[in-house]
Amino acid sequence: MIFFTGAAVFSAAIAALAGGIIGAVWLAGVLLLLGFESFVLFSNIDLNTDTEGRRRPVLGTANAISLVRGWLIAAAGSLLASRVLLASRVSTPPAAYVPALLYTLALALDLADGALARRTRTETALGRVLENEFDSLGVFLISGTLIAGGHIPAIVGFAGVARYIFVFGVWLRRRRGLPVRPLVHTVSGKITAGIIMGYLCVALWSILPDAVLNITGVALLVPFTGGFLRDWLAVTDPRSGDIMQREHLS
Repeated sequence: MIFFTGAAVFSAAIAALAGGIIGAVWLAGVLLLLGFESFVLFSNIDLNTDTEGRRRPVLGTANAISLVRGWLIAAAGSLLASRVLLASRVSTPPAAYVPALLYTLALALDLADGALARRTRTETALGRVLENEFDSLGVFLISGTLIAGGHIPAIVGFAGVARYIFVFGVWLRRRRGLPVRPLVHTVSGKITAGIIMGYLCVALWSILPDAVLNITGVALLVPFTGGFLRDWLAVTDPRSGDIMQREHLS
């Protein structure tokens, strides 16, 4: 709770310095996203356990880094959304690249928190939840605003909503009493997701022309969609379980 309070106060200070309606809209967006992220944290706090299942008294450095990532994603996504909603185009560096810088830092910390957790042997199920939820939120926000700005093809938006479609589908199956198998996260799935996030980061920096981003986006969506279908079959089709387990072990 202390982190989210501090993040809210810090964001309010930034909005006050920025001034104007864009600062107010940005702050509203950040607070809304921080509210969602705090819900994710506190609804899964029981997963903050060690390898023997004992509850950890503190979040730990790696999870704290994940929370910082959450703020960076919220700040970048809200700024991009504010510009889209207010039809504000900031084309003069360095202001135009603030969202790109924030998202780049978030991706860099994504590597850092996982590496730190493994090195200090403080990996927790909570950390994996925070990573998955914050990564999905970032892809949803960044892809949506880039599509709205006409920088990447609309079809890439599937990458932004895929996780939420998947979660809703699993919830619906359970509600209807249908079997749902545990999802085995594979190395290939993590690589594909990382490539998608890298693509969005490149798009934010405006390094490549929109035509190249369009072609690249469509090409990247092919393996992403394949991975989505594979995961869906893994949780719904008992025959696919052994295949997924073999890929995970390899």
